[in-house]
Amino acid sequence: MSSTPDPQQPSPSEGNTTPGTGDTTPAEQTPTGQSTEQPTGQSTGGAAPQEQAPVYYRPGPSSGHYPQYPQNPYGGKAYGNHPYGQQIYGQPGTPVQNPQPYAQPTYPQPTYPQPAQQQPGAYPPPQGQPAGYPQYGQDAWGRPQAGPVPRPRSVTLALVLFLLPAALFLIGGLGLAFAPLTPEMLSAQPQVDEALAQSGLTMTQFLSFIRTAGAIFAVGAAVYALLAIVAFLGKFGALVGLTVLTVVFDLFWLVALLGSLAAPAGALVPLVILAVSIAGLVLMYQAPARAWFTAKRA
Repeated sequence: MSSTPDPQQPSPSEGNTTPGTGDTTPAEQTPTGQSTEQPTGQSTGGAAPQEQAPVYYRPGPSSGHYPQYPQNPYGGKAYGNHPYGQQIYGQPGTPVQNPQPYAQPTYPQPTYPQPAQQQPGAYPPPQGQPAGYPQYGQDAWGRPQAGPVPRPRSVTLALVLFLLPAALFLIGGLGLAFAPLTPEMLSAQPQVDEALAQSGLTMTQFLSFIRTAGAIFAVGAAVYALLAIVAFLGKFGALVGLTVLTVVFDLFWLVALLGSLAAPAGALVPLVILAVSIAGLVLMYQAPARAWFTAKRA
C-alpha cells in the first residue's frame, strides 16, 4: 500500500524545470513501496539551504585521487597555508622593510713598514730564519746597522791624567787627617812657632785645623776620581761635574803657585798639577771624544 504523496512534490506528469533555462526533464519515478518523505528535521519549502557538511572518505579501495584534507567547510583559508615572507595578520599589503642600518664610520687604517726585501745579489737568509725580514745586525730596510762607537784613546789618556793628582791628594789628605801629630812634635819647628804667633792660634787649634784640611782634601780627591771613572764609562753628566771640579781645583793651585814665586822649588808641585789637570780636560773635549759621548747619549 503506497503512502499519500506530498503536496510539495511535483506530480509525475510534470517535469522538473531547471531554473533559468525553461527546459523540463522527465520527473524521476519513485519506486513502488518507497516513501518520498524527507527525513525528519529537513524542510524543503521556503527554507534556506543548509551548509554543506565536510566530505570524508568512503571505506574501500582507493582511487588514488585525494582532495586536500582537512577541507575547511566555511570557505576560509586554512591556518598556516601562506607562502613564506607574506603578511599573516592584518590587511594584506607590502611586507614591512627593515630600516636602513646606520652607516658605520670609517677610520683610516694604520700603515706599517713592510719588512725588508732581499736585495739583488744578496745572500739568502740563514736556515731557520723566514725570508723577507731583516737579519741580525740590519735595520728595517736591510742595511747593516752601525756598530757601537769605540772609545777613543784620548778618553783613556784623560782618565790617567785625572787619576794621578786625585790619588796624590787622597793619600796626602788621609795622612794629614790620621797622622799621630802631637804639640811636642811641632813645637820643635821654628816655622810653626812663627805661624802660630802670626795667626794667633794655639798648638791644639793648629793641629785640629791640619786634620780638618786633610779630611777635606781626601774627600775632594775621592769625588774627583769617582767622576773621572764615570765619565770614562761614557756618562756626559759626570764629565760636566768633572769639569767644574777641575776648574775649582785649578784656581786653588793657581793661587798657591803665585804665592810660591819667591821659592821656585815650592812652585813645582802646583805647576805640575795645573798642567796635568788642564791636559786631561782638553783631551776630554776633543772631536773624537765628543762624538763618542754623543753616541753614548743616543
